[in-house]
Amino acid sequence: MVEATHAPKLAKLLEALKSGKKASLKKFINNFCKQVDFDFDELDASGTIPGHVLYARFCLENLALLDFPHFEELAVFLNAVEAMVLNTTGPAVGLVIEDEMPKHYVNVETPLHQDVLQQQPQFGVGQMGGVMHLPPTVISTAPRLAPLSIDDSRLRKITAACMILQMEWETRTFIRRCYTIKNNGPIPPKDYPKLASRNNFITGKDLWERFNPIMRALDTRESMIKQCYDFAELLDVDRDIFVDAEGVDALGAGYETPNDEGENGTPLPTSGRGRKRKSNVNMGNTPKKARSRASGSKKKGRNSKTPDGDEDSD
Repeated sequence: MVEATHAPKLAKLLEALKSGKKASLKKFINNFCKQVDFDFDELDASGTIPGHVLYARFCLENLALLDFPHFEELAVFLNAVEAMVLNTTGPAVGLVIEDEMPKHYVNVETPLHQDVLQQQPQFGVGQMGGVMHLPPTVISTAPRLAPLSIDDSRLRKITAACMILQMEWETRTFIRRCYTIKNNGPIPPKDYPKLASRNNFITGKDLWERFNPIMRALDTRESMIKQCYDFAELLDVDRDIFVDAEGVDALGAGYETPNDEGENGTPLPTSGRGRKRKSNVNMGNTPKKARSRASGSKKKGRNSKTPDGDEDSD
């Protein structure tokens, strides 16, 4: 995007695509998302900022500022990005971090600095028994992250991959905010035909500010390590939330209220409220009089108004 106006550099192309066929716009979005994806083994991390990192930012910023006309086009982008980060490329990079950058904590004994000792409270003579003296050395033990043995070139490559994936997820979060998509799961297909309304108060400046710290991740070894661990944490936390959201949606389908014909298009769960509701439906379709006759009350029924009793009386 243009930094001064936070407008997409492909604004005219995007407007032309919006005025054309829906299939063309969907295909463009899908292909543009594929340009962001990468094979970790073939990723080139050379240069001050790797070329693929810059190109990924170019693609993501233009997609983020596209005015999606319908939720169907939004779903094309969100499904592609979420699949890359959570299902394919993201877990592959996360496995590399786990194998080559494991976290090992050690207890480090650190002597308390002398000037800190001098700041301790003291009592004058005659106050609480005289002057209070502290021991000459105070040792504090705390767990610290052990230094990593990974070399800088390999760390740089992993960091570049994490930068791209982190920008993808930030773009995904930005677009969900722009179109007020509150659920973490995928957009339901029934909402695809609905018009998408963008919140104009959320501008490209928000995304620009989120990208800035990511683009500085290659400055030092410490910042590279932090970026890798930040993405690993994102992958662990947000992947669980996303999977839980999908599980809630799938489970919710089993608790749907039956329609007017007493049928439910989805199978009910085998336990909990769903099972109780299923038994209620079956009981509603079972004749009650048949149960009473099966319990041995035939004589009582014949003494009343049964066809056999009418023939005997005649």
